[in-house]
Amino acid sequence: MRKILVRVIICCLCVVGITGIDCWSDIIGPDDPDYIASLIEEALQVGEVQDPAQRILLLQQMANRRIEEIELMAAENKPEYIPGLVKAYEVIVQNIEDSIDQTTVEVDLSEALEAVSSGTAKHTEVLEGVWDEVPDEAKSAIEHAIEVSKTGRIVALERLSKIQEGEVPKGKPEEVPKGEPGGMPGGEPGGMGKL
Repeated sequence: MRKILVRVIICCLCVVGITGIDCWSDIIGPDDPDYIASLIEEALQVGEVQDPAQRILLLQQMANRRIEEIELMAAENKPEYIPGLVKAYEVIVQNIEDSIDQTTVEVDLSEALEAVSSGTAKHTEVLEGVWDEVPDEAKSAIEHAIEVSKTGRIVALERLSKIQEGEVPKGKPEEVPKGEPGGMPGGEPGGMGKL
C-alpha cells in the first residue's frame, strides 16, 4: 500500500520534472497551473483506499486521465509534455499490476475487470490515433505508451481472470504473446516480446 502511494507520488513528480512545469478535474494538461494540485489530490486519494478492487478502479481512472492528457497535448501541439505523461502512465499501469498482486480471491473484481478491459482497449485506440498527429520527436514516446498499454492489458486481465477463477497468481508471466506484424501505427512491428 505504502509502496503504491510512493509510486503515485513519484509518478506525479516525474510528470512535473520531465515536463518542467508547475493537477485533476476536467481534462487539464501539465501546462495548467492547477496540474500539480490535481496530481497531489490523486496521490492522496489512492493512499486512502484500502480495498484492492477500489484501488484498481481509482488507478484505472488515473490512467484514463493520463491518456486524455496525452491526447490533449497532442491536439494542442505541445509534444514536449508527452514523454512525461507517458512515464506517468507507465507507473500507473505498474501500480495497477501491483494492486492486483495484493488482491485475494475473497474480493469481487468484476467491476475492476471490466474497467481494466474497456479502459486499456480505449487507451490503445486513443494512443494509435495520437501517434498520427504528433511530430516525430514524440512518436517514440507514444509507441512506448502503446506497448505499455497492450502489455499491461494482457498481464492485468490474465491476473484478474485467474483471481476471479479462484487462483491467486504471483509474479509476471515469462512471455507475452507477440502482436501481429504491423500492429503499431505506421506499419511498425507490434511485437511485445518478453516483459
